[in-house]
Amino acid sequence: MFKFIAFSLCLACIYTQLYAQTILTGVVRQTNQQPIAYVNIGIKNKNIGTVANENGEFSLSLKAENTQDTLTFSCVGFEEMSMPIQQIMQEKTAVFYLKEKVLALQEVVVVQQKPKIKTIGTKSTNPFLWGSATSKDGKDIVEMGKLIEINKTSEIQKLNVYLKGININSATFRINFYAVKDEMPAERLVEKQILCKKDLSKGWLEIDLTEYNLVFEKDFVVAIEFLPEKDSKGYSFSYGAQFGGSTFTRTVSLGTWKKMKGASESMYLTVKQ
Repeated sequence: MFKFIAFSLCLACIYTQLYAQTILTGVVRQTNQQPIAYVNIGIKNKNIGTVANENGEFSLSLKAENTQDTLTFSCVGFEEMSMPIQQIMQEKTAVFYLKEKVLALQEVVVVQQKPKIKTIGTKSTNPFLWGSATSKDGKDIVEMGKLIEINKTSEIQKLNVYLKGININSATFRINFYAVKDEMPAERLVEKQILCKKDLSKGWLEIDLTEYNLVFEKDFVVAIEFLPEKDSKGYSFSYGAQFGGSTFTRTVSLGTWKKMKGASESMYLTVKQ
C-alpha cells in the first residue's frame, strides 16, 4: 500500500511506480514562495500534460518511456522552465520555481479621430452545426481558439462565445492571445493572467476585457482555456459554429493544436479602432 502525504506536511515529491507508470507530484511557486495557480505542465509535442490547481499543486502520470523526456512549466507572466524528468526523479524535486517575466511597457498609440466600435469574428450560429470539447477526467485543460483578422490597430473591449450545450453550472477559464505562424497559434502575445469564473447557460457568453488594455496591430488567435475545478470528475460542452473558416482546439496542457476546417466557432470580439 502506498502512503500519500499532503503537500502541507511534506515537500518531498512522490514517485510511484505502478503498472509501469511514474507519478510525479509537486508544487509550482514564485521565487518569493507564493504558489502559482493554473500552471500548464507537459511534455511538448507528445500531448502529455496536466495543469496545476489554484494552490500550484499538480500530479502527472507518465509511462516508463516518457521518463527520458523533458517536462515544461508554462504560465502567463512567468518565464517558461524546462527540466529533464530523470533529473526531477533523481533529485526528488518537489518544488518548482518560475521566474516572473520582466515586461516592457507597451507603446501608447495616440489617435486623433474618434475611434469606432466594431465586431470581428463569427456573430451567428447554425442550429445544425456545433463543435464539442470534453475533459474526460477533469484534471487538464480544454482550449479552443479562433483567428481574428484586423486591418488596423484594435483595442479589445469584449469577447463573446456561443455555448450550445453544457453539463456544468459554472466554469473557471483563462483568456489567451497567440501570434499566428503557418496559419496556426504560435507564441503567447499577452503576459497578463486573464482569469474568469462565470455561471454558464446556453446562449452567448460575454466576457468584458476593457480593464486589460489589450491592443493589437496584427492578426492573432484568441482562445478560451477552460480550467479544471476542484474535485471535478470531467466536463463537456458544445459550442455554436457556422459554415466556413476554421477552429483551433487542444485538450492537453502545452499540447498540439488541431485545426478543424470547414466550420468556424461562433466567437467574436468587440473592438475599438
